[in-house]
Amino acid sequence: MSRALIFDIGGVLSFDVWESTLLDRELGLAYQYNLDPDHVFHAGLESWQKVAYTSIHKACTWQEMEIDYWQRLSHRLGLNLSTRELIDASLLFIKPFPGMKELLLKLKSLDYPMIFCSNNSEFWYHRQCEHLDLEQLIPASHHVLSSRVGQSKSDSGQLMFKRCIEILDMPAHQCVFIDDRQCNIDAALAFGFTPIFHPSHSTRGADYLHRIFTQMGIL
Repeated sequence: MSRALIFDIGGVLSFDVWESTLLDRELGLAYQYNLDPDHVFHAGLESWQKVAYTSIHKACTWQEMEIDYWQRLSHRLGLNLSTRELIDASLLFIKPFPGMKELLLKLKSLDYPMIFCSNNSEFWYHRQCEHLDLEQLIPASHHVLSSRVGQSKSDSGQLMFKRCIEILDMPAHQCVFIDDRQCNIDAALAFGFTPIFHPSHSTRGADYLHRIFTQMGIL
């Protein structure tokens, strides 16, 4: 049976940018500037939700969305940092976990159909394309983003999942779905995908998936 592989980006291939930038215990802004982590989390979540389902359009580029996001969030948190400093802080977390890019390139060499399915903002997606070489791993035509669909993966409308199988031209039961969020795993299971729960932000994630894929006969 042919199989397709659907990968999350944040938490699987690389860090989840908005949470890590704000709440990483070593480099996160909350701990760097002695802010209340709970307040930072809720402010960050609210700001994230405002950009996660909004696509770019003629009146607003992804760069303008990024500047507006950081200006609004820094004002709410009382941070006296420039937009450039905040963007640079987020770029620290746009890096792949060990072995993940190599694993996806191996799967690509075996001609497995693959998709990135990501709850994502336009500006962090563009930053990830630049710093993670996303299009080298999976072509841009196979990138499904919440910002372009207008819903999250766990939304009851299941539009992101429907878009995935439309692109793949395969039934849901032939698709393996890899994600680090329980709500997305539950939604994928209900949709008919075969889900693999990935340990969030694991530096051993590539080894973990390689072992599972080998047992499944994918590798």
